[in-house]
Amino acid sequence: MGNKNDLAYLGINELDAVGTLAATDEIIAIDPTSKIPMNGGTVQDILDLANAGEANTYSSQVAVSLAELKAGKTLIAAVTGKQIVVTNFVAVMNGSFEALTTADLEDSSGNVVVAKLAQAQMTDNAVLTPGITGAALGVGMGEGLTVSEALVIVNTGADATTATGMTIALTYFLV
Repeated sequence: MGNKNDLAYLGINELDAVGTLAATDEIIAIDPTSKIPMNGGTVQDILDLANAGEANTYSSQVAVSLAELKAGKTLIAAVTGKQIVVTNFVAVMNGSFEALTTADLEDSSGNVVVAKLAQAQMTDNAVLTPGITGAALGVGMGEGLTVSEALVIVNTGADATTATGMTIALTYFLV
């Protein structure tokens, strides 16, 4: 962008037009709460915070076929040393599920359940979200799952039949 002695004030919407920032470019950012300039930080410092998962919220949308549900499917991959905290989910059914008891959102150790989707409400085009009938919340909803474990969906009871699958949208962060 230039040398650190150049003085330029750019708005967020202007940064793309300036060119590519280098990881070593220094920045002056204004703390939005105190309005005090934070001098000497670099672009790499901001990237390091983002990559560490601090205060980042993520979203994911995953298609789960009937066969994948019966086998168990990873919805969010494990991150070594981190806990996944699910803050919201929306599960949309494609066909009516039969035979199973529930489809459980849980960590890959099976120790922490986020939610149990009940077969009776897993009907064609049904939309299941936290707190509605058929989407019983577990202790893992809004809490950290087991460290270094993935979030999976598993079939409980008899193997699910009939339906084609479902799509699950998730919002989560890492701690």
